[in-house]
Amino acid sequence: MTASTRRVLWAAVALSLVASIAVIGYEGDSIILFQSERDGNMEIYSIRAEGAGLVRLTDDPGADICAEVSPDGAWVVFSSDRSGTYNLFLMRLDGTELSQLTDSSLHDFYPSWSPDGRRIVFQRSGAGDAELIVIEVESGSERVITDNNVEDMMPDWSPDGEWIVFVRGNIGSQHIAATRPDGSGCIELTGVHFLQGAPRWSPDGTRVAFNRDPGNRNADIYVVDSDGANERRLTRNAAVDEFPVWSPQGDAIVFWSLRFGDADLFILNLAQEGGSPSLLDRASGWDGPTDWISAPDL
Repeated sequence: MTASTRRVLWAAVALSLVASIAVIGYEGDSIILFQSERDGNMEIYSIRAEGAGLVRLTDDPGADICAEVSPDGAWVVFSSDRSGTYNLFLMRLDGTELSQLTDSSLHDFYPSWSPDGRRIVFQRSGAGDAELIVIEVESGSERVITDNNVEDMMPDWSPDGEWIVFVRGNIGSQHIAATRPDGSGCIELTGVHFLQGAPRWSPDGTRVAFNRDPGNRNADIYVVDSDGANERRLTRNAAVDEFPVWSPQGDAIVFWSLRFGDADLFILNLAQEGGSPSLLDRASGWDGPTDWISAPDL
């Protein structure tokens, strides 16, 4: 796997507090899930948003990525190549009770839970194509909800369960779109740009955050209303800013940035209009945020 492919597939967040504890202190007892190479292999970690309580949740020679916590906080779904190709796995929030959910010869990435926790939408990639699949967690039955000649990637299920936002198109011509969970009623939320990625619903379902690279290797974080109106650019930096994840209250976004060479974690306080993001962690290698939740003690 090339370094550029790893960058697209791997996102995650935060660790040992480097600066600005106050920036995230208002989130109380929230927890950030992130994937990291800091121990020599891509694994999944959790940490309290104030910087304490680091827990390594996976420990396998394979790469473990794209973790998201179920709506009831009981399970984590993630993608791993421990079985050969990338498939989806489930585990408890403390890393126990591991089980395999999908068994595909292709690659399954970017799982996102339905609000009722009964289904998961994800991206299945292979042979130069990527489509969206919905799987029933209990039965394992799958249904393809997109099937066309362009790539459909990085899905995220809306908080009300009515929409799935995703990236449609190939590199050089991509837009953020949304579809009903059965694949009907697809709408465009943004215009076409060179590279767009990682769309995520705000907790109240009124906005979508995403990253955009207009073609100059300078991706930034953007936000748009759920109807495609009021698009705003949130970061302006010469380095790459990607993979935004909302705080549980929707008043901050954590993302990774190449401002210091490696993929470091930054938090942008949305209450401070025009404010600069604060550095959260500077570990070596690639770190990127995958989820930010309100959670009990680990």
